[in-house]
Amino acid sequence: MTGNVNIVAHFEPIINDGDYANGLLGEYYDESTFNNSSALRMKRIDGSVASNFGYNSPAEVIEPDTFAIRWTGYVKPSVSGYYTFKTYSDDGVIVTVDNTKVIDNWGYLSLALSISDTPIYLEKGKYYPITVEYQQLPLYAAVFLFWETDGVPMGLVPESNLFVEKAVYDEYITPKFYNLLSRTGVGFKNVFYSLNEDGDRDYDSEYVTLDNINYEWGQGAPGSID
Repeated sequence: MTGNVNIVAHFEPIINDGDYANGLLGEYYDESTFNNSSALRMKRIDGSVASNFGYNSPAEVIEPDTFAIRWTGYVKPSVSGYYTFKTYSDDGVIVTVDNTKVIDNWGYLSLALSISDTPIYLEKGKYYPITVEYQQLPLYAAVFLFWETDGVPMGLVPESNLFVEKAVYDEYITPKFYNLLSRTGVGFKNVFYSLNEDGDRDYDSEYVTLDNINYEWGQGAPGSID
């Protein structure tokens, strides 16, 4: 991978606004889709969608080659207008604003710029729900969220325009972890059963061992299995 990437950020003062606080809720999965709830590893508050992970992972509890992140919250424009959202990512990304999917570019991408086909009108000072879903597939990992409108040049959507409910902020400003895996052990959990006279598993004869799949029983059987 060669070449340079220039990213322009336009920052504004960060303001906590009543029942809201700046940031987005990030949900981190240890696989490249959101289909398996047991793959959820972490929830935390992130300031914005602007991450260059490179060949690393977002956290020690997540493997670097395949992971997925879903950011949710609200976007509050400082200027009314028709906004065009853009992402720069490696790999897939889906952006939904005010229940409208403005970017849908899922799958393998190599540092690709994705641009919403149709600008969406956002009113100054109004909170609009926003969801950014990102998937990392093997090798490089990066994702950035941009916007632009008349009077707002293209730049990263800043933290000062992103919000979550204060209760969500308070709960997840300290990251919470889920479904953590122990990455040590001796192998697989192997379960053996006898068959009853109908050829079905006899659950009363269950025998469990932890080992790699490397057995040679000859004329015998594992453990107490007949």
